[in-house]
Amino acid sequence: MKRITPLDSAFLHAERPAAPPVIAGFFIVDPSTGEGDVIRHRDVLEHVEDRLHFSPALRQRLVFHPMRIGEPRLIDDENFDLEFHVRHLALPEPRDRRQLSILAARLFSRPMDLERPLWEMYIIEGLDQVDDCPKGAFAVLFKLHHAAFDGVAAGSTIFSMLQKHPQERVSAPLKRWVPERKPRMLEWVAHTSRESVARSLSNLQSFPNVSYGMYKLARSNKDKLTRKTIKIPKTRFEGEVSSHKVFDYLSLPMATVHAARKKLGGAKVNDFALSIIAGGMRRYGLRKGDLPSTSLYALCPINVRGEGNPFEGGNHVSFMRVAMATQVEDPLERLQIIGQETLQGKDIAASIGPKFVGNAVGQVPYVYRSVMFRSFSKMTSRGFIRPAANAIVTNVPNPTGDHYFAGAKVVSYAGLGPVMDGYGLFHTITSLEHELAISITSCREMLPDIADYISDLKESADELFKLAEQIPVPSKTKRKTANRKPKRQRANGTARTLELH
Repeated sequence: MKRITPLDSAFLHAERPAAPPVIAGFFIVDPSTGEGDVIRHRDVLEHVEDRLHFSPALRQRLVFHPMRIGEPRLIDDENFDLEFHVRHLALPEPRDRRQLSILAARLFSRPMDLERPLWEMYIIEGLDQVDDCPKGAFAVLFKLHHAAFDGVAAGSTIFSMLQKHPQERVSAPLKRWVPERKPRMLEWVAHTSRESVARSLSNLQSFPNVSYGMYKLARSNKDKLTRKTIKIPKTRFEGEVSSHKVFDYLSLPMATVHAARKKLGGAKVNDFALSIIAGGMRRYGLRKGDLPSTSLYALCPINVRGEGNPFEGGNHVSFMRVAMATQVEDPLERLQIIGQETLQGKDIAASIGPKFVGNAVGQVPYVYRSVMFRSFSKMTSRGFIRPAANAIVTNVPNPTGDHYFAGAKVVSYAGLGPVMDGYGLFHTITSLEHELAISITSCREMLPDIADYISDLKESADELFKLAEQIPVPSKTKRKTANRKPKRQRANGTARTLELH
């Protein structure tokens, strides 16, 4: 039995039917690399079952305290049913890319059964009419609840279901899985008593760090030039989100991304992707006639798990806020500003400490936390509390190399993120060896024309690619000369050196 953390439980408190706090990985796979070119549902079930032991949370469910006075626990589900979690369906007509995105968004929008392990997997076949999909391809939507998985834990769990080559087999676990029994009332009382004392001591110890973190956070909310409090501009992505979600993604050649970012000052992939998103948000706002005159802001989760085991699940995150420079017309200047902003954001996140968010949530007793989070959500959706940013952008790392699912090669990978009241626009950055994907999850009422927004992102990316193409590549002779080291001084005292500029 494992008690979830206060930060984990925050996602349960904030949950409502129209906005379940779930995350998902979305793959398109080519079965031609599998045995016999056909992958049956029983093959998928066998493949998933062989890998369940990598992530214990996949067979654990929540149990709530009988008196609801403490965080829920995760225990093994004695009635675990793999076929409940792995579901098989076909893409309805007209079976095109738009219909696939609509189906994925609908499946993603459904709340999870909190009485069962907190994940679902959908196998979607019938993609022959989807653009750029190999013949016989199918999609995999792997959906996980944020109360048990943060971005890193979810990414590790998702990729634990993939193979490095089509015939890869995993070794059996050292011990056969035997579910633990549900705790009795006396055990609940004993656990609660011990944990209450431990929680009180932990809160006392962390209070100075939380106070210092609040002070540093308040200082970071001041503009460095004017010393005025940063104001988040209003956009269409605030307010209460509906149960009707939308999803789509833009795929970019990874080789083109690397070539462009290196020419444009050696920007990091994350900063380059943020700049594409900023350009897309600027274009969309200009076309709608509601682009603020000041910069839009993105809230970016930061992994603070350290060397911890990601398969242990739970949320170990901090956040940084990045000014997206959407008021800047020049895309190169925008890229440079974003690079400076991410460096400053990481410094601020480091100064407040990796445990600040979790410790701050833990300062509030569990019995009051639910009311506090629900009230905070309502006040944010109604405009009484300003959101901390205009959009959320998360970069999900993944292992390098090719990947296969039940022998089928992964040809495309995207991510879906939770949209919540006040935060109706979520971007997920994912990558494979051959592509970088920028995925969008939003609410249909806030983003009714997601295809247009994807076009805005593509135009933003193309603008950066064209700028990079205009920069000439140094010739091999010049490059060798520039990289040549000065020769050592000769014994007679004379020296031959090159002036390096």
